[in-house]
Amino acid sequence: MTIFNKTKITDAYGFVAECTPTDQIRTAQVYKLIGGIASDAALDTNFWNATLANGGTITETGGNVILKTNTTPSGSAIISSVRNARYVAGVANYCRAILRMDTGVSGNVRRWGAFTTSTGAFFELNGTTLRIVTRNASNDTIISSGSFNGQYGTTYTNPTVSTNYEIYYTTEKVHFVINSKLLHTVQSLNSPWTSNIHLPLRLENINTSINNDISVYIRGAAISRLGPSETDGIYKYITTATTTICKYSPGKLHRILCNDGSTGSSITIYDNITNSGTIIATINTAKVASPTSIELGVPFFTGLTIVSTGTTGNFTVIYE
Repeated sequence: MTIFNKTKITDAYGFVAECTPTDQIRTAQVYKLIGGIASDAALDTNFWNATLANGGTITETGGNVILKTNTTPSGSAIISSVRNARYVAGVANYCRAILRMDTGVSGNVRRWGAFTTSTGAFFELNGTTLRIVTRNASNDTIISSGSFNGQYGTTYTNPTVSTNYEIYYTTEKVHFVINSKLLHTVQSLNSPWTSNIHLPLRLENINTSINNDISVYIRGAAISRLGPSETDGIYKYITTATTTICKYSPGKLHRILCNDGSTGSSITIYDNITNSGTIIATINTAKVASPTSIELGVPFFTGLTIVSTGTTGNFTVIYE
């Protein structure tokens, strides 16, 4: 920490610490949302999606997940987390990946960070040039080595040893950090830097015009929240047979209070903004003693919709 003018405590990234009105230093709990280390016998498809093309491979061995392109000009290997990391207003998320690769090869592109094909933020090794990218509605804003504004200066050459890459992001700023030194800061003053800030982990290794077998070695990757695991919840009281959209974005379903179950009644809970798609649970209210509390404590990633049917009694949905 460095103290400036005896009034501000500032770290190496320029982040400023503050106190509460009762003279306590504000601190943040680090809460992992998605990701993990490479310690399984094979890539766990319960947590990761794998996309391969033209001979590309993904293997997990020796403490690494290895993405290889194979010796074809269009070979590729891509992994992305099944779940998105929910963003909560008033705090920051950060993406951390520990990778090893070469300094870059012309005709190959590697990307890693918190992003999709249309949104997010990521590092990109395009040929031999390291770039940082923010993506909004499928439009990329690219800053290449030679134009960085952080502690390394304007240029940076990607190393060949295991390296710690981090991306800290809020709705206003994105900070790109390598081995605990700030590489570049993007500040969005006039419009959002991304159209959807609820982002997955994603890592890509793509041959665009060469037939070299290019590799990326991943020891671990995760997105965490710099804040508490839960926020203050709200509730929805339902007494009729109807479809109720409780939320149009990711959140967490804490519990269902069955206040008065009725014969022939049920409720179906969808992770969606419509009464279709992924079902979280189906509850036959007639088989539940009333009143009772059904603890769920599960996240949802698209939205929350409740469908109540039959001669519904009444129940309360508690969620955030």
